[in-house]
Amino acid sequence: MESLDNISQTPLSENQENLLKARSPPELVTSTPSKRSRAGLPSFKRLWTRKLSSSVNCLALGNVMTEKKSNLKKGALDIIVGTDTGQLLNINEDQEGFILETKGGPIQSMLIYDVTGFGCPDLIVGDSYGAISIFEREQLIGKRNISASVKHMAIFHDAVNGFEIVVGDSAGVLSAFTASYDIWRLKLTDETDILPREIREGMEENVALDPAIRCILCVSLLDSHQIETKYLLACDRSPFVHFLQGGIRRLSIPVPCVVNAMCSGYFSRKDNFDPEIFVSKNNTSAATQVALGGDDGQVYLLEDYTIVNLLKMDQPITNLKSFRPHDLDSTETDFLLCTGYFNEIRVYKDAELICSIITEDWVCCIMVGDVDGDGEAEFVIGMMNQVVEVYGCDSSDYMLE
Repeated sequence: MESLDNISQTPLSENQENLLKARSPPELVTSTPSKRSRAGLPSFKRLWTRKLSSSVNCLALGNVMTEKKSNLKKGALDIIVGTDTGQLLNINEDQEGFILETKGGPIQSMLIYDVTGFGCPDLIVGDSYGAISIFEREQLIGKRNISASVKHMAIFHDAVNGFEIVVGDSAGVLSAFTASYDIWRLKLTDETDILPREIREGMEENVALDPAIRCILCVSLLDSHQIETKYLLACDRSPFVHFLQGGIRRLSIPVPCVVNAMCSGYFSRKDNFDPEIFVSKNNTSAATQVALGGDDGQVYLLEDYTIVNLLKMDQPITNLKSFRPHDLDSTETDFLLCTGYFNEIRVYKDAELICSIITEDWVCCIMVGDVDGDGEAEFVIGMMNQVVEVYGCDSSDYMLE
C-alpha cells in the first residue's frame, strides 16, 4: 500500500489540469457585498478546515462505512474524498482516515446510493481510466469499464421508480447501466450534429475543442400538459442544454455559451424576470428552476423551458450548488453558491450577491449536507491546495449594509 506521505507527489487529475490551463497565480479577491440591507438572513461561517496529504479531486457525503469504523453521531454524514492516487479518504473535524484503495486511476466522480437494493448505501467511484467501481460497506462488489475517463455521474429515476447509473465521459459519451447490466449509450456530439441548421446557426464560434461531458443533472419538470416529467439534462462542448430520457434526446435548447455546471432549486421569483433578456424560449411550463453556470461567467436560469440571464460574473463558473437553511421561510428563494476561476465562494439570493467567502485557493468541488448531525445543512469545499473546509450558516447576526 502506498504511503500517504507520498500521495502529494502524484500527477494532477484531469479536472485540476483543466483549471490550471487558464489559471494565474491566486489573488486575494475583495468581497463585494450587496448595498441592499438584508436583516435576518444567515451569515456563513467556517466551522473547521483540514489540510490533506493528497489532492482533492471530488467529494461525496453519506454513510458508507461500517458502524464499527464510523465515529459519527446519529444523523451525521461521512465526508468521502476522492484522490489522485485512486484512494478514498474519510475525514472529519478530528482526523483523516484511510478507507479504500480502488487500485485504479485518479478518482474523478463519486455517488452514494443503494444500487444493489440490499438496504444500505453503496459507494460508486469513477476514475480517469474509465473504471467504475461499486463498494458496499467497504467491499468491492462490482466493476465495469467505459471507453474514456469518467467526468460526471448521476442517478436517474424513471417514472416507474426504477433507476439508472448515468456516466458522462471525456469523449462526450453518456452511458447508463445498473449494478448488473447495461441500459443505453449515447454520443452527445452526434445529437448536436443532427440538430436543424437554423438552431445551430451562429453557435459554431461558441463550440469548445474538448468533447467531454461538462455536466449532467437529473430533474423533474412539468410538460405542456402540466404532467411531471423526469429528464436527464446534459451539456457537452456545444452551447446547448440537452433533455434526455432513456438514452433518447427529446429536446435541445441553445445557450449563449458552453455550460460547465448545473443545479436545481428555487432561485428567482417570476416577477423578477425582464422579458428583454430572454435568450431562448419554448411555449411550455416547468415547476423546477435550473441554474446554468457558463464559460462566459454568466449564470443563466432555465424555467418553463426558457433560458434567461440571472446574474453575471467576470470569470468562468465551474460549480453551482443550491443551499437552503432549514429555518428559511418557505416563500423565500434558495441561496446559490458559485465557484469558478477565482479564490472565492460567491453566495447569491434573488440574483443578488449577499456574501463573498474568500478562500486560500480555487475551489474544485463543493457538496451540501448535514455533516455534523445537528439537523442543519452545511457545505463542504475541496480546494486545489489540498484543503477541505466545512461552512455552516448563522441567522442570528447577519446584516449587510
